[in-house]
Amino acid sequence: MADNAVSYNPARARSTLFAALLEARDKYGPGRAILVDGDELKLTYQDLTRGALALGHALKKNTRKGEAVGVLLPTGIGSVISVFALSAYGRVPAMLNFTAGAHSLHAALRLAQVSRVVTAHRFIELGKFEALESELKSVAQMIYLEDIRERLSAFDKGAAVIGSFLPRIISRRAPKASPRAWCFRTPIFFPMSSRCARISISMKPTSCSIRSPPSILSV
Repeated sequence: MADNAVSYNPARARSTLFAALLEARDKYGPGRAILVDGDELKLTYQDLTRGALALGHALKKNTRKGEAVGVLLPTGIGSVISVFALSAYGRVPAMLNFTAGAHSLHAALRLAQVSRVVTAHRFIELGKFEALESELKSVAQMIYLEDIRERLSAFDKGAAVIGSFLPRIISRRAPKASPRAWCFRTPIFFPMSSRCARISISMKPTSCSIRSPPSILSV
């Protein structure tokens, strides 16, 4: 276990989540499988990079650099791609805990100044979260992954293709003053640097089992 330990370097913690992903991709190879969903669908570093760049290119049209954007999704490939998609273009993913309840989520949105939330129709339907969805719609715009998938343009897909070879040219960084991400754990809310992701991404990757419905986003 000690051989796999990653020493903390403050300079590395100032990079973004997407930059950490690219660093791990370079180190372990783009063809390395790193995610497995409930249907045994495997994603490699290349798949994750390409999916994040395509989705992120679509999401950036209605968001601004440095803006915190909520992610209300179950643990799975869709949520992983969404987090990296936002980070890839300088947006700040705010990971929302859907079990926290409407009151806590309202507080989280206010704290991180979130006005847009990425979610999925299928997630809302399967989880029977229609009441929660209605509550959140009163304070934030809901962006649904299925709708984005239907509207992916040639430019969005082109960004993914080019980004497969030159990801650092396509991606954008958030302003230096912005947090790298927001993690919300009731009742404690805190901004997160990329150190949290760096610890898991930089270590030698292993496939992780994602216990959730099949991915709702395929790019």
